[in-house]
Amino acid sequence: MHIRKPAYYDAFHCTASACRDTCCAGWEIDIDPASRDLYRRMPGPLGEKLRTYMEPGEESCSFRLIEGERCPFLTEKNLCELILEKGDGILCEICREHPRFHEWFGSLRESGLGLCCEEAARLVLGAEQPTVFVEENLPGAEEAEDIPKEERPLLSALFISRETAFTLLRERSLSLGERCSLLLAFGAELQEALEEGNSSSILCLSEFYAREGASLLPGLQKTPDAGNAPSPRETTQKLLSFFAGLEPMDPNWPHRLLSLRGTLPKYCSESGMGSPPAADHTEGPCAGSLYENLLIYFVYRYWMKSFYDGELLPKAKLAVTGFLLFRLLNGAEPSFEGAVQNAKAFSKEVEYSDENLDAFYTAAWQEDFLSLPALFTLLLSGK
Repeated sequence: MHIRKPAYYDAFHCTASACRDTCCAGWEIDIDPASRDLYRRMPGPLGEKLRTYMEPGEESCSFRLIEGERCPFLTEKNLCELILEKGDGILCEICREHPRFHEWFGSLRESGLGLCCEEAARLVLGAEQPTVFVEENLPGAEEAEDIPKEERPLLSALFISRETAFTLLRERSLSLGERCSLLLAFGAELQEALEEGNSSSILCLSEFYAREGASLLPGLQKTPDAGNAPSPRETTQKLLSFFAGLEPMDPNWPHRLLSLRGTLPKYCSESGMGSPPAADHTEGPCAGSLYENLLIYFVYRYWMKSFYDGELLPKAKLAVTGFLLFRLLNGAEPSFEGAVQNAKAFSKEVEYSDENLDAFYTAAWQEDFLSLPALFTLLLSGK
């Protein structure tokens, strides 16, 4: 198997009890079939406890959480009783892999770290140099079903389009708002080519945007529907209300988002939402690299999913709106560690809820505040 991953991937190590928000509480913990069988056979007191807290479901098995929605094997010191007694090898798949994620494309596996873990978020957001990816071969690793020969040109073209998306986001001569606007414009044109299954058009668009993308910026605010677009303030209010209206994991999350409406005069000003003020961060990496790293993360994690579901533009909108919401959150807590906690909160509430992600993807097609004219006006205001 061929593996692609961010250069920081192997630097991740769980901080265990030092973590401010353990991943062993507040989450449903599914047990994969191999671990389920192991736990059912395990002798001794630990085996008895495992079987006591294993809860069978219709299609899967999970641990029954205890008070505070804690895993029954999480000690008072926030350490894992299973690891303490048996080592890492006893963990079920979800505990062993978290916060890693994987996507398979035949003999290629792409891996990354999810933002829902604060230590992973520090690695994702913290590099001041542009995010790079490394590749290696892992002989004998399990591979997904091979990609049909007739679909490989489309897959290859989409990978090339993602490289162009990275190029647009790394262009530091442009503001973040300009980079996000180009990402959206590129995504919209690619969506049409993807619906047609036209790999040649995807390649041509990728080459054009990599070479001439910046030349399109003056026209993005002059689309036929631009005059009917909501104002930047209205778009931002609707954006906050939408995310606050999703099913929350943390009951305080909606209140946090709605409280940000009082900061809108600051962020919907002449500088535009795409140009973070210098005061956004007082320590850690500069604001530009932090937000760039976030956008690269979103594109790396979601862009290629469009090969399977055919929906690329909503993935581009997720990256951009995630950036916008992240920036508003950071304005209220201007530090790198604050940014890490904000990224983790957004990830837990949106990325790690299939229902909330689906709700966003649906809204990306239907809601006026997620239309291209509305987002261009917000991102390029003051330009």
